[in-house]
Amino acid sequence: MRRLLVTTVTCLLVLGLPAFALAAPQKVGMCHMNGNGTFRLINIAQVAAQSHLDHGDSAPGDAVPHMDGYRFDETCSSEPIEDTEDTEDTEVLFAVAYTDIDPDDGDYDPAVDVLIAKFVDGNGNGVPDEGDTVVTNVYPTDFTAPFNHVPFTVTEHTIHRATYNPVANEWRLFMDAGDSDFFVFQHQADLEWYREVRGTSAGDWTTLLDWIDGPIDQINMSSQSRSGPDDFVADANLPGDLPFLDVDILVGS
Repeated sequence: MRRLLVTTVTCLLVLGLPAFALAAPQKVGMCHMNGNGTFRLINIAQVAAQSHLDHGDSAPGDAVPHMDGYRFDETCSSEPIEDTEDTEDTEVLFAVAYTDIDPDDGDYDPAVDVLIAKFVDGNGNGVPDEGDTVVTNVYPTDFTAPFNHVPFTVTEHTIHRATYNPVANEWRLFMDAGDSDFFVFQHQADLEWYREVRGTSAGDWTTLLDWIDGPIDQINMSSQSRSGPDDFVADANLPGDLPFLDVDILVGS
């Protein structure tokens, strides 16, 4: 048996392969996507890495989905990309609506929280104006964890005009010259609001509304709204600062 082992190692060296090729398969870290869209670090065999990537996982160092300018660190937490070369073409985020998976971790964290919709600098000039973009991802269908999210059917929208109301801390993003279709991102001390309006029909809208001390919270989704949810959802809950919806206004002018 010893002679066989020595012979095998000798053959490996002759072929240019290291003797430790006989060792156990090498492990690598992978940022595994959970069912709610968040990520966690797992260790897998290196030979299985590509299969995980093909099914939506990411590797440490990869860009974080839905949040340009951020990448996964070695623990699969998000970190800003500081290298100028890496950030040259990253998007600028003006406003974001999301489900806050960990309310104690501060503002929007794309590695933890679930993106609902974001208002981004689609034309690359750094100013909220014509040609910028609203990107929609998923929407919640309940108010409390564990949250259920359903994908929007239309995920990218180019805006015609953007207006900011500093009193309401609100972006209103018009989709056509007639101003009949628009998106709303709003954050106030007692109210957070993400809304889509399409035309003048009362049923052609999507509304997520989180009142802290006001009227009842709302989840109202219409398949006729611009992002076209798969299913109609109409629900209401008691008021309170619930994590099903948070809205951050990152650029206010």
